[in-house]
Amino acid sequence: HKWDRLAQDSSAIKQFMKRDWVQDECDPVEEEDDVDLPSGPNVKLLTGDALKKLSSTSVMVVVAPRFPWCDKCVEKDRHFIKAAKLARGKEHLGNIDFAVVDVREDKNFSRLHNVSCDSECSLLYFKKDEPEEPYRVPGRMHEEEIQVDCYKHLLPVVTVVESRDTFESVTKAFSTVVVAFFRSNTSRSFEEFRAVARQLRGDALFGAAFDQEPRAFGIDHDQPFSEAVPLVLVFKPREARHVEFRGAVTLERLTHFSRVLSLPLVSHYEFETRQKYQQLKVPLGMMWLESDETHADNSLAMRVVHRLALRFLGHLAFVTLNNTRDAM
Repeated sequence: HKWDRLAQDSSAIKQFMKRDWVQDECDPVEEEDDVDLPSGPNVKLLTGDALKKLSSTSVMVVVAPRFPWCDKCVEKDRHFIKAAKLARGKEHLGNIDFAVVDVREDKNFSRLHNVSCDSECSLLYFKKDEPEEPYRVPGRMHEEEIQVDCYKHLLPVVTVVESRDTFESVTKAFSTVVVAFFRSNTSRSFEEFRAVARQLRGDALFGAAFDQEPRAFGIDHDQPFSEAVPLVLVFKPREARHVEFRGAVTLERLTHFSRVLSLPLVSHYEFETRQKYQQLKVPLGMMWLESDETHADNSLAMRVVHRLALRFLGHLAFVTLNNTRDAM
């Protein structure tokens, strides 16, 4: 909101403002010349309409929506420009378009995507197969992180599994794979499943089979599933196991279940990976072990925590810490 919309006499509040931002459409101020938007090789400057046209034909468009006067994203945008430059000629990444939108000039775009000047410096990932549903990803401090984000978003949000070969390749592609069996792709449960897949991009790979029986893919499962209650399986290829999700497929329940299962059954808690646990927002069960890794009690403790992890599978994530090295 503008101050002149909130106060009848804007002069009464000028003493509290570092800068006079009163800009009424009926009395426009002179345009500033110091327009400063990210620019560089392989980066297009687009309007909202031009972006819509490009995203309908491009595999993916990574967009930095920016206000020219915003100085909070200078460092992150430098890495965005570098990532765009390095993407040229790289397999898969070479097909991605990078762009900047001046949201000061395109107010409709700004309102539609809730753009603001903040330190998150979000990037919007527009995909041809998910029109009007861009992903909002925080800006990064390293170009390699932006490239990883690009790889995460290139795959379809849900891979359609039509054959056993496809099923086997999908269930081995990621450390965590969620495959669901639906009676049709128009059910409400599939829409919930797709919404979970969007939320967990990069943490798990999602696949769906329609109107097919699990035995056709080598899965020993005879219990019937229905339009309202599909069969959802979470595969952990590295641990040679899969877990069935039971109950109604809702966004909240399946998201929580998938987040917990995206982590190893029991993992070692490290300071460097704490951000991942925070982002996934899963409850943690922690066990401190003796500093001497050969201590007899450690083996017993690990057997106990392993049993607990199996018992609370899908509800809690379990981690171990070393009493000496991992003091918090």
